[in-house]
Amino acid sequence: MRVQTPVAVDVSDWKLLDRRAIVRIIRTLNKVYGFEEYATKRMRKANPFRVLIGVILSHQTTDEISHPATTRLFKHVKTPQQFVKLGVRGVDRLIKNVNYHPTKARRIVAISKMLIEKFGGRVPANREKLMELPGVGGKSAAIILSFGFGIPTIGVDTHVNRISQRLGLVPKGAKPEKTQPIIEKLIPEKYHLTLNHLFVTFGKDICKSKKPQCHSCPVYKFCKYERKEYFKNLPPKVVLKA
Repeated sequence: MRVQTPVAVDVSDWKLLDRRAIVRIIRTLNKVYGFEEYATKRMRKANPFRVLIGVILSHQTTDEISHPATTRLFKHVKTPQQFVKLGVRGVDRLIKNVNYHPTKARRIVAISKMLIEKFGGRVPANREKLMELPGVGGKSAAIILSFGFGIPTIGVDTHVNRISQRLGLVPKGAKPEKTQPIIEKLIPEKYHLTLNHLFVTFGKDICKSKKPQCHSCPVYKFCKYERKEYFKNLPPKVVLKA
């Protein structure tokens, strides 16, 4: 059976939204959430190792669980050397509420050892080298580069991928690994650092997976989502008081 060579995606084929519309969407969401300045300052103060461990803990786990777990873990240990000394059991004890915590504990200690042995105890600011670490794929590497080092790149998680499709930035059904190079070319580089934060916040607040709040969407007029009229016209949910 002959395996076909994947065809490179030509971004010029997607003229669903022009560059001005994309910039207006980003600026509008930044005004709504007041996020751009805060996110940029936060990234300048970031600890790449903490970001890396946080990303590992966040796999298949909600932010509401993974973020406190990261904070709890770093109250006890802060460097790769300390993580190795704490060991798998020690790490596992501190992340018990995180999904797949035994696997993640082993992975975190393995990453710490590899950082010490191969990278001088420092997190590499390079996508290919990051992807050599256990459990770090392309999406995770992009998030670490963006939030850990302030390098303009866009981490595409489920929120970013969903919203990019609904807005018409990428074709419907695009996988995250296809979405990233497309939107990195479409979106001006100065917005790359904050786009993940912005779309994740927007995705949790309004552009939800199952029941998007289209009636209160600040970028509704730009959206290409085929069901937006249906969700816009849904009656508001009635909350009964006790």
